[in-house]
Amino acid sequence: MKSCMTKPARLILFVCSTLLFQAASAHGAEDLPRGDQSNLLRVGDLSGKEALVFEGNTTFSKEKILQGLMWRTEYHVAAHPAAPLAGYLAELERMLTAGYENAGFPEVTINAMADAKAQRVIIKIKEGPRYRCGEVLLSGVKRMTNEVVRKKIAETLVGVKRDTTLQTNLASAIWVRNDPAPFDNSSADRLQSMVGEALQSLNYYQPKVHVRIVPDPARGLADLRVEIADEGIRGTIQEIEVSGLRTNSRQQVLEFLQLKPGNAVSWRPHSVGVKPALAIGPILSTRGWS
Repeated sequence: MKSCMTKPARLILFVCSTLLFQAASAHGAEDLPRGDQSNLLRVGDLSGKEALVFEGNTTFSKEKILQGLMWRTEYHVAAHPAAPLAGYLAELERMLTAGYENAGFPEVTINAMADAKAQRVIIKIKEGPRYRCGEVLLSGVKRMTNEVVRKKIAETLVGVKRDTTLQTNLASAIWVRNDPAPFDNSSADRLQSMVGEALQSLNYYQPKVHVRIVPDPARGLADLRVEIADEGIRGTIQEIEVSGLRTNSRQQVLEFLQLKPGNAVSWRPHSVGVKPALAIGPILSTRGWS
């Protein structure tokens, strides 16, 4: 199967990996333990993707796994012929583990071993069970464990459709019902951040929230449990400044927008911007509106 990367793209990745490796070598070459000969072995001829042999990969083909690896700059740095072999094997295990976790496999184990005589790198994979996204469940502060909050969190997490291959960008973690559940660390951080953004849109600032994915083997699904320990700070309007008025009074504008000091701060799109300007048209002078 031909690589989906163009020759210029492969060349750029190779040049970048060479420069990055040279920089890393210059910085850390003197730190190698003298008595540890394994750290002195280099990748050499094992750097090519042809040398990679996968065992136990029942869900993803070798081609699909390689496709995901080829787009990772850190793979090309670790696979440089002059790079330490031990580091290359460790990096393969790390990247493949993260990829499988992101694709719904929380119990995956990866073991990469070099067979110098056969010029192969044997990667043994135990995938374990796969889980798909289940429900978003709330617990904690009573006034926040309601359907309005739950729905806002769920809608925030499905903002962008996630690719389900190993080529997925780990920073785009979302939660879509029946999609593979992302168990990798990067996705966990992103899920935590997105839950915070959802609560902020409901005027809850700096809440104490714990987000965790809980697999249910019986259903083959994993639920996203959001525990709200503290609602944080509620934003309120203290002062309102209105400028540029010609036809309408300040009070007319505030009454139309239903704004007054003491109201909760709302970041909803209809609170400010173009829509209110168009909606307020009927109470404005029609001069210049043709």
